[in-house]
Amino acid sequence: MRIFAFLMIATMAVGQTQSGRLATDWTGRVIVVESMDPLQGDTGGLERILSFEDGLGRTEAATNATGGSGGVIGPKTNDNGDLRGYTFYRHGMCFPIGGCSRTTFEGVVRHARDGWEVRHEGRLGLSREGRWAVFAGANFGTVWVDLWTGESTVLSERELGVGSVADDGSIAAPGENEVVVYGPGREPRRVALPFTPRDASIDRTGTMAAVFGENTLARVDLDSGVVEVLAVWDNVMIEDVGPRGGVVLFSQWGVFYTVREAGVAPVRLGEEGQQIEGAALLGDGAEVMAKTLDGVARYAVDGGAGRLVIVGATGFVAPVEVAAPGQWLRRTGWGTVAAEMTWSGRKVEPLQRAHGELQWVVPEETALGAAVWEVGQPGSPFAPYREEVEVQLAAPTFLVNADLGQSPGTLENMPIVRHVEDGSPVTWMNPARSGESIEVLMTGLNGQGAAVEWLLNRIDVDSFVYPVFEQETVHPENPAWRWVRLKMPEALPSGLCSLGAVYGKSFQGVVVAVNNGN
Repeated sequence: MRIFAFLMIATMAVGQTQSGRLATDWTGRVIVVESMDPLQGDTGGLERILSFEDGLGRTEAATNATGGSGGVIGPKTNDNGDLRGYTFYRHGMCFPIGGCSRTTFEGVVRHARDGWEVRHEGRLGLSREGRWAVFAGANFGTVWVDLWTGESTVLSERELGVGSVADDGSIAAPGENEVVVYGPGREPRRVALPFTPRDASIDRTGTMAAVFGENTLARVDLDSGVVEVLAVWDNVMIEDVGPRGGVVLFSQWGVFYTVREAGVAPVRLGEEGQQIEGAALLGDGAEVMAKTLDGVARYAVDGGAGRLVIVGATGFVAPVEVAAPGQWLRRTGWGTVAAEMTWSGRKVEPLQRAHGELQWVVPEETALGAAVWEVGQPGSPFAPYREEVEVQLAAPTFLVNADLGQSPGTLENMPIVRHVEDGSPVTWMNPARSGESIEVLMTGLNGQGAAVEWLLNRIDVDSFVYPVFEQETVHPENPAWRWVRLKMPEALPSGLCSLGAVYGKSFQGVVVAVNNGN
């Protein structure tokens, strides 16, 4: 089974991420945000939608979503901060191997204080003041619901895109060279455009809309029909529109921007390296609430540094599981920029904190056996991340380009392997050869290189050959890193191979290119 363990370690590049769905009331004092992380003193692991009240220090678990996988679509609160309602969806899972199960969506509007709820299969939008809900689904079209009276109306027999809902229940939907405004009890209103949009979102007053299509982001006056081009960009997603279209919040390739007027370059939200997962404008359009890897931040629409109003939970893409005293470790995740950690109760100062990344060294004095690693951000309402780790004398771990600071897009998950003869990297075009010595950059050896079981096999063949350990030397830039020299066997396979290191409960492997000379 070791071959499969090595392959998984060698190819793992992504993991679980946190949802970025959130919404606010008019003032931004009440924030509704989705999280999978438990609160302080909460041992439950269910998905939850949380309500926070900025400035009052109140944190409230509004609901637990049960069954399937889910997330908030468009939670909204009314202007005085009372949670009028919010939404979440649940859906079936779809796998590309062995067929795909039917994916279903269930929209839910639930009054947080009085307990009533409206359910409907389909996608859902909710007006900012919490009165109007619009459900859309392929099997029933688009339905408008007045949540204060219970009255419902069929807006269209087609499933319309529900990007946002105005205070009067209106929505804007893309059409052929037009944007179409639908509203309860009103005939559809069509506004001509010089291009065909694929995305449209109405403002809360129902008088303006933002549209995108054919690489054009524009603002449309729904009364006069005037179209103002704001930006000529590709792959834009409209996130929110301020009152009377005064500001448009949009994203491109995961980066969020605001734009106010034509001829002025859009303003990027957040600093370089800070990932924003979801964002919404405040009701007056003056500020943006954004879910970042570090928590919920508040930004001025015209730029500048944001401030955290909710310090986020801490979590990691991959666990540690096994470690050794003195080992250098790096983990990617969320809630790391201000993280504090302890190792079996002993405080450990990280070597580096960054947005989405943490680096540290396991204390040399750590006792062998079970240890508890705990990480959290001060001031967070969430419980710290906690993991039980097995500490053993050695935990050999291969380092990759990302550990040396290589940015994404530069083969950041490739191991650091070089030829001893000339120091050149081992690559597909320059593979390791029979009988030669190579060096691999590692951590967690702790002087036990000779006791590690070194294995090599083609990734498609379950048979092994055994490199011979020769020596380990300290890396000049990091005393916790080691150059490990291995001599390749004479009977060497050719092609992509898994180079593995086994010690106790530690199983590590990376892919390297080798050639037997034939």
